[in-house]
Amino acid sequence: MRIRKQRGGGGGLAVLVVLHAVTRQPALENYRSNGKRRKNRNCKGVIPAEWELFGHLTALKLYPLKSGKGINLEEAEPTFLGLKSGLLRDRFFIVYDERGCFVSGRKYPKMVLITVSAADNGSFKFEAPGHESLIIESPERLSKQHYKDHKFNIRLWSNRVTGLDAGDEAAKWISQLLLSKEDGLRIGCYVPDIAVERKVTPLDKVYKNLTSDDTGAYSDLSAFLLISEDSVAELNERLEDPDKVTYENFRPNLLIKSKDGKKPFMEDDWEWCRIGDKNGPVFRSVKPCTRCIFTTVDPKTGVKNEHMEPLNTLKLYRKLKDPEALRLEGDSPVMGVNLGLYKDGNLKVGDPIYVGIVNKSS
Repeated sequence: MRIRKQRGGGGGLAVLVVLHAVTRQPALENYRSNGKRRKNRNCKGVIPAEWELFGHLTALKLYPLKSGKGINLEEAEPTFLGLKSGLLRDRFFIVYDERGCFVSGRKYPKMVLITVSAADNGSFKFEAPGHESLIIESPERLSKQHYKDHKFNIRLWSNRVTGLDAGDEAAKWISQLLLSKEDGLRIGCYVPDIAVERKVTPLDKVYKNLTSDDTGAYSDLSAFLLISEDSVAELNERLEDPDKVTYENFRPNLLIKSKDGKKPFMEDDWEWCRIGDKNGPVFRSVKPCTRCIFTTVDPKTGVKNEHMEPLNTLKLYRKLKDPEALRLEGDSPVMGVNLGLYKDGNLKVGDPIYVGIVNKSS
């Protein structure tokens, strides 16, 4: 692996992480899309035949780095591993420590200021305010030996996940940024053909629609997170001006709005939604999204809210109601829903969103 430093504009340095494996179409991703995880899941008779218009898609957001800054998109491709736009994939990069555990913006809020963009020659540009960086270039083809030498296996919540380490210079860069020292943290990249299946137990005992097919790359739980503008607006009515939030505090991939803008938390009760026309992608709600301290981090400054908002207010009225869910997840409040992809298609801001009409008696 060759490493070369590159000066950016204004005397700064720009970081480029070139990991050729991300741009490939490796065997396991094909397996996950067309084998047991078919391009469109084998669910004839499950996806609703009738749909009701709810509103429209108002934003698409992709987060190349887990806990990093999101990228606004006008259109994107939903895949079983999350949103895709060109070379960029949702949460394909992760930061982990020397103990082999992932780290996030919960502990290091400044991570929300790290931007990742596609650069030349299949590379990825990492940037952070006021921080020097570097370029890491990989060979045209990654050998089996390269995979063996750079593969990592770390803990992501209750799961073990794998990927390719981005090298010592990238480790130095992220350690200096978050720890103000030369080492301690590393950057990894998701590579489908060395990935392992993520388990969803014991959550699937309560949330019956949740499967390993829904887990995405390095997302906390599922490949897609949806939230509505209506719900954010209702929450802001309860918050004082200094504590008001935007949808970005909740880091969704899909932001929607109802036809009249006055239907907060309706997404709680959905099982199915379709975005676009009859050929558009179909998603299934697999679990309500329980919230943590990360929601208190200002996505523009990387600073936590001193009043612990909006988390404290959400805990007053948005707790789980199911006793079994409460036993598993405690008093974490709900905001948004986790989705699994059941039928592919294209997504574009402005697309209509439909809710599936489910006949419970059938």
